[in-house]
Amino acid sequence: MGDNTCVGVTEVLALFSWTATAYLQESTWRLYHTEDARRHGHDTTLVPLKPMVTTELEQPAKCQDSRRMIPFTKSLSTVRREESSDPLLSPNRHGYPMGCGTRCFVAYDHNDGVKPRLVLLKDFWRVASDRRESDVYAKLKTEGVPYIYDAVIAGDVPGKLQECGADRNGLHRLVHFRVVPSRLGRPITTFASTWQLVKALSCAFKAHHQAFKKARSLHRDVSVGNILIDTSTGDGYLIDWHIAKSIDDEAPRTHERTESKGTLQFRSGRLLDPDLEPGEALHKVTDDIESFVQVLLWITLRYVKSGLHFQSRKTFLAYFDSESVAVSKMMLLTNPNAPLSLLSSPHFKSLLLGLQFHAGLHRAGEDYLPMLREVCADLDQRIERMNTHDWMEDYLDKCLANEEWKSTTHDGSEDQMPTLATKREREEVNRNSQEPK
Repeated sequence: MGDNTCVGVTEVLALFSWTATAYLQESTWRLYHTEDARRHGHDTTLVPLKPMVTTELEQPAKCQDSRRMIPFTKSLSTVRREESSDPLLSPNRHGYPMGCGTRCFVAYDHNDGVKPRLVLLKDFWRVASDRRESDVYAKLKTEGVPYIYDAVIAGDVPGKLQECGADRNGLHRLVHFRVVPSRLGRPITTFASTWQLVKALSCAFKAHHQAFKKARSLHRDVSVGNILIDTSTGDGYLIDWHIAKSIDDEAPRTHERTESKGTLQFRSGRLLDPDLEPGEALHKVTDDIESFVQVLLWITLRYVKSGLHFQSRKTFLAYFDSESVAVSKMMLLTNPNAPLSLLSSPHFKSLLLGLQFHAGLHRAGEDYLPMLREVCADLDQRIERMNTHDWMEDYLDKCLANEEWKSTTHDGSEDQMPTLATKREREEVNRNSQEPK
């Protein structure tokens, strides 16, 4: 029987016949009747709050599932408490049994001397030898990086059961960690218009650029889930810096099999190349830049209404998940007409085609370059554009300056593949996409 709190400690028993012995029945009975909540898998740092005044609960209740109205306290340290509502990112639906087990909650900060407010509480298991995410935020803020949240409070969860694993035999030690950013954001997939979608992505791109330039840090996990729209300003914020790495550190971390990191669906085509040698797998800034384009393409296919047929849309979305994902992404970047030609917004369509064209050129193989040079005199210059942030940042700003596009309000987020989403996710997207910009 496995135990995720005791990696490296769990003992594997010899095989036995469960029909000829009472071992299984007895162990199940003992587990069920134990008074130790930890043995039931309960997080004992999560405890019910005492009854509160109705008016004080009114605000957090708005972001709670109506079936779960019980407030809880999550312990971050001995000096701060956060009341958390229903999980924001569906923590009960982990797709894989491995990883850092990240969960996010909308939390209600009601400490003495602090005006009550909603915040985000992120809960995950960090690699003990890596920098704390809150330390990364502090460095980015010190260097003046914009569109980055502050860490209001952060810390390791105390207790002997809040650590697991060991730095040996290819394993690594994990520590239960929680951090509360200074602002509350909503998913970028809940954009009110395609202009707001690109504006949020542009803000996150500027955060990435300045972090690379000023703090010499590379994010390494640009994905749909790591860009939020600030609920008060509408700006985009780049979050989840816990696997960020200094560009001066070229040595692979001991717990990483390769330096290829990030969410699979948005990882660059280069890093997904099966023929890539281990020594070439170092994550580069160009990989993250391409990931921003991949994010925008995926959101467009999933949440932007167009004349694209349902089955075609499903096929293109599958490119991000296929076993030969490197080849599939190359096909998507070099064949823009089918997925993008049916977009209704001419401004959004033009922007996407420009990004897709340059990202495709940057990943084009040597065999195609002679042919491309015949139709594109400044090919080498165009290829170079995706090596740094400068061209793409300027391109996004120029497109966003279009007042006609900015005033368009009929192209907000609308899930085009509702059968792939839960009812709650659909309601969240539809509700937030109707909010004013």
